[in-house]
Parts: sequence; structure tokens; C-alpha cells
Amino acid sequence: GAAAQGLLLPPQRAEGGGAPSPVLAEELEDMAEVDARWNALAAGFDDTEGLLREFLNLLRCGLHVQVHARGQWKLRVLQLDDACEGLLLWRASSARGAPKGRILIPTITRVEKRRDAAAEGYALEIAHTLGRDIQLTVSSRSDRDVVVAGLGMLIRRQQHIVHGLAVHARRLRIRGAFLHWYKKTLA
Repeated sequence: GAAAQGLLLPPQRAEGGGAPSPVLAEELEDMAEVDARWNALAAGFDDTEGLLREFLNLLRCGLHVQVHARGQWKLRVLQLDDACEGLLLWRASSARGAPKGRILIPTITRVEKRRDAAAEGYALEIAHTLGRDIQLTVSSRSDRDVVVAGLGMLIRRQQHIVHGLAVHARRLRIRGAFLHWYKKTLA
């Protein structure tokens, strides 16, 4: 049905009379918009690997990624290590509200090409300590659309629950935790 085609929606938290909060309602509308854009974009790709390669290419070209936690500090992608066969390392760069020179969390996450089956695409891993609020800022609407589609595919492949997803002019914000296979990959 529609639920199977779309992103997995979180259970709506009851507030007051049981209706979702205005913020949550707005984010659910944004999720529907993202899902519609994902379906349109996915139809233009012959295979999932092609779509996710495009997603990684954007990262290679310097996609600006910031991770915000509690609004007090941010982390920024510094470099892509080509020697690691598709391994994208996100490194901490600055910490607002923290003592100068102190990096709160040294290793953030990585995007890894799966060796077992190319059709499975790429695994996006995000540490549980940072699974609160991720903000991607891209340079153009078309780039943003590819990022939306790439993340949509990754979310579907891994069956993760997204607690909230909002798209603005140049920003894609994802709230929630992508935890399930983070520990398994490091094991």
C-alpha cells in the first residue's frame, strides 16, 4: 500500500487532545513531499546503484554537511578518503559552546560501498551519539533532489524509521537515529 511505497512514518505522539503538534504535522507534510519527489527521481534511474553513485558523487564534489546536536555544536565533512574504496569519513571540525580545542566526538560516520551485493547500494552509518539532527546544505535544487532521493533509497534499504524529515529551500533536515547497523559494521 501507500505505507510500503513511502518512508516509514513514526507513530504520532499525542499532545493535548491527541492530535499531532503543529510542528510534527508540518514535518509529516514535508515527508509526503519528499516521498513524491523521491518516486519521481527514482523513475529516472535504471538501477539503484546508479542513483546512489550519483549521491556519492555529490559528496565527492564537496557537498556541505553539518551535524547539529542540541544546537550547541556542529560537525563538518572535511575530506573524502579515496584510498578507502568508497569510504566517506565525516570528521569533527568545530564545537560551539565547548572549550576551545576540544573535539566532542572524533569519528562521526561513513558511507560504505557494500561488497556483498552492488544492488544493495551503499550503507549510511550514523553513530547513535549523533542521531539527533542532521542538516545537509547543498548548492542547488537539483543537487538537493538527488540527495533526497539517495537518502530515501538508503532509508528504504535499511528499513530505518525516520522520526522527522523536513525539506526547505536548500536544506534537508533529518531527525532521529540510524543505529541498527552501526554497531554491526564496527563489530
